[in-house]
This record gives sequence, structure tokens and C-alpha cells, in this order.
Amino acid sequence: MGDYHNPKVRLPGAGGAPEIAGSAKSVLIILKQSARSFVNKLDFVTSVGHGEGGDSRKRLGLPGAGPV
Repeated sequence: MGDYHNPKVRLPGAGGAPEIAGSAKSVLIILKQSARSFVNKLDFVTSVGHGEGGDSRKRLGLPGAGPV
């Protein structure tokens, strides 16, 4: 893999994040806050959170509360 800051290999995928976000009882998300962190509209969604609307997880049949 190489050094953390300069890896020799970049693997495809999201590292299991979609599976965890979709099936965990709750997910705590920690990120560096910046103007880029909070956008009006996403171009691409890697992991399901709350989707569009407050009942989207229930409509999709996903367990848990999603990101908290």
C-alpha cells in the first residue's frame, strides 16, 4: 500500500462505508468542516444517510437511525 500520505495503490470502492451506513443502528460521522463539506446538492452519494425526506430509510427498508 505504501505510506499513508503517499500510497502506492488506490483501491476502488468506498471501503465498506455503504454497507455500514445502510445497516448499522447508528452512524457517527466526523469530518473536517469547510465550505466544501456542506453543499446544496451532491453530485454523487456513496453511502445512504437520510436520503430525501424524513422517512426515506423506512421506505428503503433500512434499519437503524442513520447518521446522528
